[in-house]
Amino acid sequence: MAKDPAYFDKVDWKIMVNRSKCDTLEDIAALYAQFDSAKSARKAVEIYGGYVATNENLKNIDNAKVISLCASGIAYSKWTDKYTHHSHEEKGMLLVENVAFCQWINSIFEDKTARKFMSRFPITAALFSFWKKSQQAAREFAGELCTGSNPNPKSPSRTLQMYLMMTAVRIGRGVSTGKKTDPERAIFIKCIQAWNGYRSGKAFRLTFVAGMKVPTVL
Repeated sequence: MAKDPAYFDKVDWKIMVNRSKCDTLEDIAALYAQFDSAKSARKAVEIYGGYVATNENLKNIDNAKVISLCASGIAYSKWTDKYTHHSHEEKGMLLVENVAFCQWINSIFEDKTARKFMSRFPITAALFSFWKKSQQAAREFAGELCTGSNPNPKSPSRTLQMYLMMTAVRIGRGVSTGKKTDPERAIFIKCIQAWNGYRSGKAFRLTFVAGMKVPTVL
């Protein structure tokens, strides 16, 4: 900032005015996100909020953590390890494109017990992959997973539930929860392995090695 007030009188100011036409609220959100997005100081949750505001059903989800989990989870399901290469604006659009899924995730996290071990984005990513295959089957599997209602302790849902309860996501050097840690990719893959066992009725194992490919979701 110049200390001399006269400085501003000496500057040859030029103002550029751009006009844009938006047909929908989603278009407005996308346009707004373009302004200085690379240098913006806005946090991810603030950017997601702009997209949430364009949809009445998303606006009813008043838990910012659920919105962030859905944005990151859907992005990871779509782009896996390259999800960080995509902007918050792109992830915000994924929320608008998958409103019903976001509502479902919000309903899952209304249960405090499920929220304790389910609220991690690799799990949300896996649930989105299941949702794309079969919404009904995804609801049934997630119901067993959250409640432990399957009487067979070796069933896919019970096996996965035990694993998730005992495992934290490894970020950087790890976490100080006292739990075993696994990288986000391992958790995502093991969720798919359990789901595939559930869908096929065949024997399965929760296993992961570095460089392992993501299994095809059945």
